Amino acid sequence: RIRNAGSIFVGKYSAVAFGDYCSGSNHVLPTGGFAKARGGLSVRDFVKAIAVQEVAESGAKKLAAIGETIAEMEGLKEHKKSMELRRKV
Repeated sequence: RIRNAGSIFVGKYSAVAFGDYCSGSNHVLPTGGFAKARGGLSVRDFVKAIAVQEVAESGAKKLAAIGETIAEMEGLKEHKKSMELRRKV
């Protein structure tokens, strides 16, 4: 049973060279055990994900009740204050 692989070629006609050159997979594959954590190089390796949040006034009031408690427990006073200010607007 295969547990980790950068690419798997199934069947007698699936030459690794096809994957290297023309079948759509990638020639750059993990080695040295890195297939446990990574697949082959792909377009996702060149895309930067950026999280974007937009909170409405009503949402800020609801989230503040939770966030202020967590910030206080973590001792992050300014984080708590930033949420308090938005809750009180």
